[in-house]
Amino acid sequence: MGVTERSHKVPVGVAVPDLGGALGRERSGSRPERSTDEQLAYLAAVVDTSNDAIVSKSLDGTITSWNASAERVFGYRAEEMIGRNVRLLIPAELQAEEDEILARIRAGGYIEHYETVRLTKQGQRLDVSLSISPIKNQAGRVIGAAKIARDITARRQAEDELIATTAKFQSVFNQSGIFAGIMDPDGTLREINDLALDACGYTREDVLNLPFWATPWWRGDEAEQDLIRAASERAATGEVFRSTLRYWLADGSERLVDFALHPIRDERDTVRFLYPTGIDITERARAEQALREQEAEEREIAIGLQRALLPSRLVVPAGVSVAARYDAASAALEVGGDWYDVFSLNDGRVALTVGDVGGHGLEAAAAMGQLRTALSALARYTDSPGELLTRLDAFVAATDATDFATVCYGVLDPATGSFHYASAGHPPILLVPPTGEPRWLDQGRSPPLCGDDERERGQASVKLEPNSLLVLYSDGLIERRGELLTDGLDRLKQVAGSPVGLSLSEVCDRLVAELGVEVSRQDDVAVLAVRFTPRTRGGFHQVFPAEPVELRTLRTSLRDWFDARGLGTADRDALILAIGEACSNAIEHAYTGRTTGNVTVEIEETADNTLSVAIKDQGQLIARSRSGPDRGLGTRLMSDLTYEFTRESTPTGTTVRFQMPITGRSAR
Repeated sequence: MGVTERSHKVPVGVAVPDLGGALGRERSGSRPERSTDEQLAYLAAVVDTSNDAIVSKSLDGTITSWNASAERVFGYRAEEMIGRNVRLLIPAELQAEEDEILARIRAGGYIEHYETVRLTKQGQRLDVSLSISPIKNQAGRVIGAAKIARDITARRQAEDELIATTAKFQSVFNQSGIFAGIMDPDGTLREINDLALDACGYTREDVLNLPFWATPWWRGDEAEQDLIRAASERAATGEVFRSTLRYWLADGSERLVDFALHPIRDERDTVRFLYPTGIDITERARAEQALREQEAEEREIAIGLQRALLPSRLVVPAGVSVAARYDAASAALEVGGDWYDVFSLNDGRVALTVGDVGGHGLEAAAAMGQLRTALSALARYTDSPGELLTRLDAFVAATDATDFATVCYGVLDPATGSFHYASAGHPPILLVPPTGEPRWLDQGRSPPLCGDDERERGQASVKLEPNSLLVLYSDGLIERRGELLTDGLDRLKQVAGSPVGLSLSEVCDRLVAELGVEVSRQDDVAVLAVRFTPRTRGGFHQVFPAEPVELRTLRTSLRDWFDARGLGTADRDALILAIGEACSNAIEHAYTGRTTGNVTVEIEETADNTLSVAIKDQGQLIARSRSGPDRGLGTRLMSDLTYEFTRESTPTGTTVRFQMPITGRSAR
């Protein structure tokens, strides 16, 4: 009967045991034979208590018996169905089935587990599995059929749901846009989606039923294979693994994948299989690398432009010492528009400025150059800091160089220590006097420069004591993400408040280091340190114990004294080196074998712009062996660096003398 079942076609000739005979016969020798009435009663009990609908019919389809389960399955009572034709239960489009069934039964055939559809009393379609066998009389002639009908609606629904779920999974599995597979907990790859094969050039035969780490994706590197093996072992215990890995295509080319391996658990929380996924990120990684290289190149250009626009030398008159430091932001950020400058005005005063243009990159660096140049030009024709900032804001309005900038500008008179200053939205200048507490110069403040050419800006002034320190800086020195601005100001005040024994360059380095600039690097940093050291008529005179640790303090004092007189860097460094060598010799050799004495350094400036230097001790110079390779080098060094070098030793001490012409009056 060629009707197709759910999973197979039922063959015509399948035989099942005769239902009546099977139920009516006892096993041979098991017990005494029952009477016919007993057998019929036994059979009736089996039929009535069965969970399946059991129906008998004549060869014309008339129903002759109807058990209780038939009533439950189809909704008809026995009295409603007995005597009626079984076709009442068959949908119209399936009526031909009954003709085929009856033909098979008349021929003595059997039908087993035939799946079809029948109707309930309410007209609902019911999925059923039918097993039908012929009923024969004592002469062996077929007189009817016995039919067992099992309701398989729930099973069919479960099968349909499984098919739908499987289809959805296959759709997602193969159309998700990512590499995906299924692995046993031992790491064997059992399934792989189409993308992982098509994009890589492999077949299922190349990869399935192998340990995942042994598949050709990882053939190029044993380290990657070991990593996949270890990841599989961890995933089997419930741990998720994720990493960027290299993998290889069938053509041998190397790629990058964002790889993940997830454990999949059942309802008992047991890991049933592993789910590897991957997204090829080769092109993205290349694009990101190209972007990083481009950003690095642009950053270097911006830094180069910014440094080119900053002063290469800070030229100041005697009485003022300066040092500066500029650090660009970290590579993760763009270069900003910070600047500093120091220059002399026509009347002998010194102009000091630090500023910050809003924004980053080449545009900010270019705007910074415009503002710095404009400020320098305006300063020579402007008497007061407040007026200069007003005119600089008018320049911003006229040129549209930037829409936001902060500037701190001051003018120092090295003859009197008078300092006039003004600030346009910039952090306050820190004043560190030689004695007493540091304090902020927070007067003379006005809003940032934004092109408002009608605003009048104020200023303030203060009288500096000799050896006072001024610290001007950009906000990158004090601002930290997640902190109040006052926190950074407090740190700066604390660190800058103890500059004793430090040169100005060391002051700048200490501020940058101790305020965490090297670690955070969230913004550009500009620092300008200025010391007011008015020139005196007397020369340099310092006496110190003949101990090596004293040399550092001596060098700092010398550097500040030379900077106050405007010595060029080359002259200053040569003098410090020569004086340090002479003092080191005195410390090492003058007081050997006796209590340590003192070393005296004296410097006088002669009328012909020459410095005359004397280094004295009160010890006895101990004769030194000439066998060492470096003996005598210190003397030659001092002689080569200076002029008129002499050494005079007496029982009461040794005096080293030399001279140095002053060739420049600039300080860095």
